[in-house]
Amino acid sequence: MMTVVVKNGSIYLSAETAARFFPAATSVAILRRDGDLIITPITPGSGGGLALKTRNAEGDKVAHCPDTLHRFGLDPDANALTLPARWDAAIAGLRLGRPGAR
Repeated sequence: MMTVVVKNGSIYLSAETAARFFPAATSVAILRRDGDLIITPITPGSGGGLALKTRNAEGDKVAHCPDTLHRFGLDPDANALTLPARWDAAIAGLRLGRPGAR
């Protein structure tokens, strides 16, 4: 099962997840649908969205979004929370479930 870490108001993507689902993305949109958070890439050059920044030499990525996390019912100041994640081809986005969901 794929997971994504949420901590300190940010969503952290592993290098593997970022390369697989967001290979050219420099920004993302974070939406709420059916009780889940959806991370979807924004087409390069189109503008807008949240910056998807490279965190380290390994290629891990991070998007800072404390307000979105708060609206989703997650504590943006939480130390670390691991959420289940799966690619949803129908909406071309990474779907993050609630803690403890599968």
